[in-house]
Amino acid sequence: MNQIDPDIADLVSAMNESGLVKTIASCQGHPYKLSDPHVYFAASEAIATRIESALREWTRGPEKRLGARWQLIGLFNSECQLQFRLMAWEYVDSCSSFWRWPIIFLFKKRQIQRDFKLLAELFRQVFQPNTTGDQ
Repeated sequence: MNQIDPDIADLVSAMNESGLVKTIASCQGHPYKLSDPHVYFAASEAIATRIESALREWTRGPEKRLGARWQLIGLFNSECQLQFRLMAWEYVDSCSSFWRWPIIFLFKKRQIQRDFKLLAELFRQVFQPNTTGDQ
C-alpha cells in the first residue's frame, strides 16, 4: 500500500469514511516535483454533484471558508469509467513553472493545510449520517 502524504491524510480518511467515495490517489503538493495538491477518487455522479454543490457553497458564497477555489473535474480512466479530481486551478496553473510553484507553495502552504482540514470537515458534514441512500 502506498503511503498517504501527512497533510492530506485526514481529508483522504474523511472521503473514504462514508463508503460512498473511494480515493485512488492523492498529493498534498510538492514544490520541487511540480505536483499540485489534489485527490483523485471514484464516486457516483449523484455523490459528485453533492460534493461539488458543497464546494461551491464553501468557496464562493458569502460564507466562503476555503482559501482556494476547490472544485471537481470529471475524468475517464483507462476502462472508460468516470472518476473525479478534487483540485484548485490556482495551484495547477502555478505548477507549470519550475520557478513559480516553489515560491507560491511556500507562501500558500498554511492555506493549503487549512483547506485540507476544512475539506475533511466538509466531507464529514456532507456524508454523516448518510440518510439519503445515495450510492
